[in-house]
Amino acid sequence: MLNRSNEIVLVDFGLSKHFSGEDDQVKKSAGTVLYYAPEIVRTGVADKVIRGRQVDVWAAGVTLF
Repeated sequence: MLNRSNEIVLVDFGLSKHFSGEDDQVKKSAGTVLYYAPEIVRTGVADKVIRGRQVDVWAAGVTLF
């Protein structure tokens, strides 16, 4: 969501996770499939590394688009 100043407003923290420091690796995915970043839905990749900050930026971009 955007406020009146066109700044991103974060909402719905039902699936949120707090990251501390540089460790933002996500162990499993959750949320709305339509907002998933490409690295979440890669198939046939063993031991996927998913970075929380990167997929959050992707989801924000999808939302803003």
